[in-house]
Amino acid sequence: MAPLIIMLLLTVLLRSESRPPRAAIKVRGTSALFVTELEVQLENPEEESEAFELVDLPQGIDAQEAIRSGFADCVLVIPDHFLEERASGKRSELALLVEGADPMETQEIFSRFRKALPDSLTNMPVFLPEDCDAHCASTIPDGPPKLDLIRVHGNNIEDNMDFFTPVLPPFFVFFFVFLLSGMAFLRERTGGTAERVLASPLRRSELVGGYVVGFLPAALIQAAVVILFARFVIGGPWGGWVSVLAIILLTLVAECLGVFVSAFARTEFQVMQFIPIVILPQILLCGIIWPLSGFPDWLKVVAYCMPLTYAVDAIRDVALRDMSLGFVAHDILALLGFVLVGGLLAALSVHRSI
Repeated sequence: MAPLIIMLLLTVLLRSESRPPRAAIKVRGTSALFVTELEVQLENPEEESEAFELVDLPQGIDAQEAIRSGFADCVLVIPDHFLEERASGKRSELALLVEGADPMETQEIFSRFRKALPDSLTNMPVFLPEDCDAHCASTIPDGPPKLDLIRVHGNNIEDNMDFFTPVLPPFFVFFFVFLLSGMAFLRERTGGTAERVLASPLRRSELVGGYVVGFLPAALIQAAVVILFARFVIGGPWGGWVSVLAIILLTLVAECLGVFVSAFARTEFQVMQFIPIVILPQILLCGIIWPLSGFPDWLKVVAYCMPLTYAVDAIRDVALRDMSLGFVAHDILALLGFVLVGGLLAALSVHRSI
């Protein structure tokens, strides 16, 4: 069943249509005359794949707040005297605010606006000053205005790799700790060690808890090596102690899941066969490669049932968006919940396997 599940997930992800970026336009004064044609170009471009979903900014909310809250992916700010500036011979400037954490998405949005602006200027009304002579109309620039890109987040991102660097450590730590803990507890079971320990008054939960705590130093060393390598060799942004906390909790989840799956294996090779079931779906669905916003609703539910999704979400928020611990507290609490559920599953699996 494992290859069938993976092929199904890949098919759904590759065939699903991504949501068009939500764009808002902030404009006042006479410049509002320029917006109608621009909206047409944004919503109905020549290439349907380059369309935007236009939204209206609510009263009392500024452009940066709209992006931080997720109401819009980008906001085009048009100066009040945009038309007058162009009529006076100035090229004029527009500001495009984007979320900025994903450099590929940022470049895509910026390119779409660059394509839409020249077409929208074709029928733009021309305002001439009263003292304009017969030739002053020729001074009006016919090229597109300058488009300034402003990132609300992600100013510390230099290239595409910076978007992936912060979330590589949690994935590799989760993968290797899961694999090693599953194999290690399998040896405890097949060697009779766990059975002899349970002959004492020790309870199953105490056995699992002791094993997880005992293996934790080795797992943390593995995590430290991965984090330090990503931080000082690969480079790029990272989330500080919030990332470390998320990775520690993810390490505990991986240990518990490793103990749990060891109950269904008889050899170390069989433990490795759980990788397509436990690890690969999380790689595809946690948001490392594909953003969750483009998933079908039912697949989003599956994604949020996986611990790696919350670790990736928390680390990207603090590393790329400079969010505080309070902002990602729900992700940290979710990881803590996975630790408790994983510990319970591990304790129940001990009874089955011994």
